[in-house]
Amino acid sequence: MVTKLFTHKMTILSANNCRDLHYGHTPLNALVSGTDQETALCGVIIVHRFKQKIPHLDLERRTSSWSCSMNWSMICVMSDCWFIISPYLSQLFQVNIAMALPYGRKGKILTAPGNDWVNVPADLHNPVGHSFAVALADVIGNKPGIQFFAYSNNAPGIRGVKNNSNSKGILILHTNSGTDSAPWFVHIVPGFPKPKTAWAFPESEYAKGHLLICFTLAKSAVDVLANGLLLVSPFVYYNDISQLKVNSIPALKKLFGEGSNTFPPFSTTQEIATKLAGSSMPVQIFSKSQRSKYEIYIKLISKRFKQNIRVWSATDKQLKSSCKIPGQNILIVKSPILIGDHLSTSERDSTNWLVTENGDVFCQVDLPYAKFQKCKSAMAVCIKNVNDFAHFSKIASQVATCT
Repeated sequence: MVTKLFTHKMTILSANNCRDLHYGHTPLNALVSGTDQETALCGVIIVHRFKQKIPHLDLERRTSSWSCSMNWSMICVMSDCWFIISPYLSQLFQVNIAMALPYGRKGKILTAPGNDWVNVPADLHNPVGHSFAVALADVIGNKPGIQFFAYSNNAPGIRGVKNNSNSKGILILHTNSGTDSAPWFVHIVPGFPKPKTAWAFPESEYAKGHLLICFTLAKSAVDVLANGLLLVSPFVYYNDISQLKVNSIPALKKLFGEGSNTFPPFSTTQEIATKLAGSSMPVQIFSKSQRSKYEIYIKLISKRFKQNIRVWSATDKQLKSSCKIPGQNILIVKSPILIGDHLSTSERDSTNWLVTENGDVFCQVDLPYAKFQKCKSAMAVCIKNVNDFAHFSKIASQVATCT
């Protein structure tokens, strides 16, 4: 089944079957010849090999060979992704959001501006049929021109790691000449993924809610990103980036070598942008080291945006909604929340996120809103996008009493 979701100087190509891809109401394989249409994978549209012109689409500008390294930015949360192609709408920010809900093997996806959450078709244990596995294909398999490092305080197959960072993620570098792409994945799934190993999602994690954020960055942003990671000091459990490449990126060299920044400042805000021809989406990265003793929600995020923020997190009952600073209140979202037609509770949801109350910012934080995080390193990734903010703001509409 193919759905045309939204049309305003842009088109969303989507399909549940590889051979069902449509451009509007026209089958895509009717617009291309030979075997080119076979480059379209289930759940992900790989268009860089489509050579013929399709009206209003400049597909030849797409140069990458896999989902999250395309010239699009998206958020994929254990679900099937929908990709927006819009070479003519310069200010369009391509972001898609979905959630893996507690006690479920699938999840919900926010498919396009104006649409509500919908169910995704495939279970996460399947290596095909959902974009989470497809997006990590370069991490799971062995592909030329791909180098990456993975970090997690709960790394797969490694026990007894003592680390003050709760950050989990993967940074991929495309090393082929002419390819300026560095996909960055931020996730919260413990014991995952296992590099160079067949696809496997931890069975124990189905009972919890999870989040994966996938950004496509230019290689020039890697040094800035590494500076943010440097304060957080994550445990890097896999790294096959060549020493030559590491030596060319100062912050990355320090991250792999010394491991942490022991000198002030102990907190920082980095600003990068997603890589998109003719446009980009602003991303802010808030980082603090364990030595900062800062509370990241109040001292960094709320203070930076100078707005009230609404926080969805499993709190420790010590940090509560706070209205001590006018215009910078911390408002705890009441549990349960409603995502589409599914109720999710803070006890079973591993995600920590927030929205500004009167703005257009959505943030994912790697630590819960709890007192202990003052003594931990932490990172928050914030995305400025009106459409996605509106959906999460709706979810966060009910907040606890502020004191």
